[in-house]
Amino acid sequence: MKIGVFAYPTMRLDPGGGMFTLNQTFEYLQRNGYDVHRFDPWTHRLEDFDLIHHFGLGYGNYDWFLTVKAAGKKLAVTTMYWLPDHPKSQRLSRKYLSRFTRLKPPPALVRSMLNEADLILPNAQGEQDLLSDLYDIPKEKMAIVPCGVADRFVNADPEPFKQHYGIDNFLFCIGRFDPRQKNQLGLIRALKNTDMPLVFVGSPITGAEDYLDQCKKEASSSTLFIDYLNPKDNLLASAFAAANTLVVPSFYEYPCMVAMEALLAGTKVAITNGGTTEETFKQYANYFNPHSESDMHNAIQRTYQNPLPEDAIEYARNTFLWDNVGRQLETAYKNAGFIPSS
Repeated sequence: MKIGVFAYPTMRLDPGGGMFTLNQTFEYLQRNGYDVHRFDPWTHRLEDFDLIHHFGLGYGNYDWFLTVKAAGKKLAVTTMYWLPDHPKSQRLSRKYLSRFTRLKPPPALVRSMLNEADLILPNAQGEQDLLSDLYDIPKEKMAIVPCGVADRFVNADPEPFKQHYGIDNFLFCIGRFDPRQKNQLGLIRALKNTDMPLVFVGSPITGAEDYLDQCKKEASSSTLFIDYLNPKDNLLASAFAAANTLVVPSFYEYPCMVAMEALLAGTKVAITNGGTTEETFKQYANYFNPHSESDMHNAIQRTYQNPLPEDAIEYARNTFLWDNVGRQLETAYKNAGFIPSS
């Protein structure tokens, strides 16, 4: 059984959770003895593969899905799919429409792509329900495989980040600057007239440079902007451990890997209620309406001042580490008949 993992072309240009999930899937399968490759159309031949595992849905994927199926290959799709349902996020999408190419395809195209797949892998029950309800996809064709994260965040040491940047007990927000989803400007505005230090880590997606400029213009003097921390660097794990609270102000997340990393590091979480976050993080986070600055402000204050729930780290270890997620992926492969049951 030869497996190829693949994604839409722009994933490498504006990397985020999708790229991390693809890489973690590849590394898990490789670690566990599977013949797996990052499929490269310039050097690989489709006929040499048995299964293509694709990550994401987008305009360019439909022809690719048709090609995979015409070659008689099995197709698994990790969908990573959600729809913003609030007028504010929809207005922002329209405002930046001319600059971005990574747009949601129309429903008829999404349905056609999903119909081509042999196995559909949503990250959460809410995502599965959305795909089933909107696109009439039978749930029997789907298997929920959650997101997962690396174990380097467990017992992370806060001191390297504190010493390097001279900051402690701060609010932490990490992710690409993307006005369509990530809502960093909303966070900055929600924290006006507060003295809590705030650290951003992330760079703008292509076309959103002026959005980052606006964030810097409106941010208080106690805000630190860091362009990049290597995901495999101890300094990133240290940043999570040094923070008082991770804040995820996005309009939606499905669910949110950085919140998983925060809980593993023992850091409190205040997070959007958009998407599948409440299903994933349960009572171990505080939730807010990302379209309400006052609601966001109050949730952050509440999280900042109160301790982490007692069993949050244990819950995160039992739920979010990649070996557990990988085993669920293997089960989905087996149930779909891709690999033999042991």
